[in-house]
Amino acid sequence: MKSLFVLLGLFFLFQSCIEDEDYFVANGRVERIINRDGVAGQTVKLQVLQYYESGLLGGKREIDHIDVTTDANGNFSALMKDASNISIFAPTKQTDTSSGYDGVFEAYDSVIIKINRFVKLEVSVKNTSPFDSNDYLHISLFSNTSQNFMTEVENFGVNNIHHPADGSGLVAWDETSWVGKNVNSVVSYNVPENSTEVTIVWTKRKNGVETSGVSENISLQSNQVNSFTFEY
Repeated sequence: MKSLFVLLGLFFLFQSCIEDEDYFVANGRVERIINRDGVAGQTVKLQVLQYYESGLLGGKREIDHIDVTTDANGNFSALMKDASNISIFAPTKQTDTSSGYDGVFEAYDSVIIKINRFVKLEVSVKNTSPFDSNDYLHISLFSNTSQNFMTEVENFGVNNIHHPADGSGLVAWDETSWVGKNVNSVVSYNVPENSTEVTIVWTKRKNGVETSGVSENISLQSNQVNSFTFEY
């Protein structure tokens, strides 16, 4: 019986500590940029940041955080600690299927996170009718957003090579390039679904002739792997 009274006392003490805290409900939504449809099952990390002082002495600290998952309509809500001078930081990680997002919001406003779904693009690269072992190709993907990225290179002929920065001011070539006459490769890309212009930018040497240019615009369809062949 004595133990029961002790447990009850601890319970009411814990409850009183909770009641001394101030809380507010953080509401929000994750939606696609292209059509504002809600994104279901998206995990979002919410952080309550409190700002203190100002000027050189100013700073911020986290006073609460929680991971939430959106419902079938892309909405979420969470009970979070309240205080003066706070905001909500809501980062979402980039995945293989959607872009990431970092945003700071007023604490009592709706947290609206806008993301892009990625469309899959496979570019087949082939060196046709070669006779010069010094043939060369460097390609990169251009879209009118900055979030596209390469996910894989499969080589069935000459392997792609990496050109690091050489100290001359030229940046490293992180995309794809080949030297040789039997290139047969597939390069996979993730491209944001709201990209309206997608092209391959290339520089090449074919049988002693060097040229550069841009491919025609590549049309992309959602919910499928898109294919494009680059022959040189």
